[in-house]
Amino acid sequence: MKPESINVKACELLKNGKITVRIDEIQSKVKAKLEQQFDSTVNERLFLLWGIAKACSQKEEGTQRLVNPQAAISAIDQINKMTGDHAAVKQKTEHSGSVEMTDSRALEILTENGIDASKLN
Repeated sequence: MKPESINVKACELLKNGKITVRIDEIQSKVKAKLEQQFDSTVNERLFLLWGIAKACSQKEEGTQRLVNPQAAISAIDQINKMTGDHAAVKQKTEHSGSVEMTDSRALEILTENGIDASKLN
């Protein structure tokens, strides 16, 4: 069968309500299974990373030095990225009043970019 014929037949079959319901059922089962597998592997990785962070944060026997502080920091950093705690925080700052331009380099940069500093006040 030619690819064009297959596409036409597939479109005809998808217009049948019973077939689309069955396709949706199968897709839902596959999606649920994949989500369950993904969640378990994510949790396993988080658990492993937490173990690394804890083990590397222990003090060496008889000293005040950590076993491997860089590995502990890297593990914690990765945990933060995986859980979304690493996202940048957007802050809005408002200013009222005037700003005086005293830095000659800043004035130079404004001028180079076609900005009239006298209109900023």
